[in-house]
This record gives sequence, C-alpha cells and structure tokens, in this order.
Amino acid sequence: MAYWGSHGVGGASTLPIEKLRGPGRLVLHGEQVFEFTRWPVVGDELEGRSVVTDVYERERSNGGKLEFYITETEWTDAASGDPVCKTIFTMVVNVRPPS
Repeated sequence: MAYWGSHGVGGASTLPIEKLRGPGRLVLHGEQVFEFTRWPVVGDELEGRSVVTDVYERERSNGGKLEFYITETEWTDAASGDPVCKTIFTMVVNVRPPS
C-alpha cells in the first residue's frame, strides 16, 4: 500500500514518482480514507485494484502550484473475492514557482 519512493517494486513502482518529484517538487501525503466492509484479520491475503479517479491542480499565491492525484483502491479477500476495504488516497505535489 506504500506510495513513497520506488525501486521498481512495491506499491509505488507503477506511479511516476520520479517524474512528479522533478526539480523544485515535493510529494506530500494529502488525505486518506478507509471504508471497511469487514475488518481484516491476521492471515487474510488481500488483493487490491487501484484506479486514479481525479487529477487537478490549484494555483498558489506565490506563483507555484499544487497538483492533486486521487486514487481509489478496492481491497478484496484473495480466497473468496469478497470486498474487505476501500481506500481513497490523495497525493499532493508541491511545485515551486519558476525562478
């Protein structure tokens, strides 16, 4: 479920983190929501399917901008396919104003 850093494996390997972290950029954790269908228990094996549901930006008063990337992940029990949890995650990229 990690979104930070990428060494070619794990949750961040499919996100363009290195491009988002270009010169003058900082990746921030914006907001995270968990909606449980049932509580996961020790030993559960979960499968997640993520989709980017929204991308937008807001101008800052200093000439920079904030970019927002919203992803939703549906977590299901790997054995039964039953839903367990849905996560909604907001990643914010702080882009400095041009020099």
